[in-house]
Amino acid sequence: MKKMIFLFTILFSITYCFGADFLVIQDAKIYDGDYEYKGSLNKGDIVQLWDTAIFNEKDNDKLDFDYCAHIILDGEKRLVDASVIIPAETTELFDENLLSIKLNERGLHWTTKTELDILYSQTRTTYYNLHTEHILDSESHRGIYDGPWYEYVSADNIPFHNISIFVDDGIKFYLQLFIRKITKTDKGYYVETELAYDPLMDYSYENTLLEDLLESKLVNLNIIIDGDYLYLYTKKNKLLTTYVLVDGSVSEQYINLMRNDECDLSVVNWPRHADGSCDYTGYNVKTETTSLDEILLVTENLKLRSSEDLASDVFFVMSPGTKLRILEFGKAETINDISSNWIRVVIIENTKDRDGNLIQKGTTGWCFGGYLKKAHVEEEVIDSSDSNNDNKETSIVSSRFPKEGSSENIDDVIISPTSVNQKASCMTLIIFIVAILFLLIVIIVILIVVRKKKHSK
Repeated sequence: MKKMIFLFTILFSITYCFGADFLVIQDAKIYDGDYEYKGSLNKGDIVQLWDTAIFNEKDNDKLDFDYCAHIILDGEKRLVDASVIIPAETTELFDENLLSIKLNERGLHWTTKTELDILYSQTRTTYYNLHTEHILDSESHRGIYDGPWYEYVSADNIPFHNISIFVDDGIKFYLQLFIRKITKTDKGYYVETELAYDPLMDYSYENTLLEDLLESKLVNLNIIIDGDYLYLYTKKNKLLTTYVLVDGSVSEQYINLMRNDECDLSVVNWPRHADGSCDYTGYNVKTETTSLDEILLVTENLKLRSSEDLASDVFFVMSPGTKLRILEFGKAETINDISSNWIRVVIIENTKDRDGNLIQKGTTGWCFGGYLKKAHVEEEVIDSSDSNNDNKETSIVSSRFPKEGSSENIDDVIISPTSVNQKASCMTLIIFIVAILFLLIVIIVILIVVRKKKHSK
């Protein structure tokens, strides 16, 4: 009886894991694994994913799209343009500035906060201490792993897409999830997903943070955005992992640390929180972008100076809302517990300083970059009438989200119900019925075999 229950569970899990439906939003060609044309999909078709991966095919002349997803069609794996399919049940999608495809085009990617913590420690011993069990297992297979463990460590590049998402803590576990529905919230997103089946993955880790997830194939996540940080919570508000938006300088120095046990942290562009603060002080801090010519807003009374130094001459104090363009990045410094770079800027429109005097468009100077925000981001401006602001560069009150493993609650997320795509529901129902019929047949066959064995005795 126990064997029958186990068999039923396995077959149901394998069948149901491919239940997530995806909607084709425009006509598209499909190809096989050899990149041979195999027909087309029509707008409105419902398909299912073969796996959670999306591949960069920019250099592939046989395909007419840059990124491909794997779908199931008539039991076969087919390639399709990843941009033409979305979760069938959703009416909202992620902001494109969060998606790996768009980020990679800008030289950015998501990594785990664990990777940054290891890099900041400036010793690969930190990595060894976190991954000792895995490293010792690898070292025991010298036929496969001929060199030392640190030659096989690679930098993380966490995939983040509208159709799939990974949960990776950078130490003990990772999960692959199909996205079923995305709902935007005040602080980020509420995401309904489904656990993807992969025979090579081990979901048996004894980790209390996974209890919320592994009790069901359906997984709900709260995603919170905080500047360059992205937090993934379970439905019970436990923090699973933290991702951080970084550029190539992090990967380069991380690999350098692994290979040579040394790195140059002064060339790394460190991420920061939405309030302008940084967890990694004493080095370069991103001002939300590393691009020159970026348009930024002043968020508080901020001094424009003659050079990148607190002792330099002050031209005037800029008012909150003043628009600037980046001309040059200067040295990194920590002021009022905020780490950032000095930036040479140009004022791009006529405005007034704190005292109401006219500032001409085209005026240039240096200011501390810790309090500049992208012009398109709506920021709450702190009251500039506070007399304590007169003689300081500026100050911002820091706010933090809980660290990994914390059970501290975040705001409840209220999800308004939306109608589910009828085609998606029918497809899921058909698959479920077929699975049940198949399992019934298997159970009947087993019962017949058991009865014959008893009669033979």
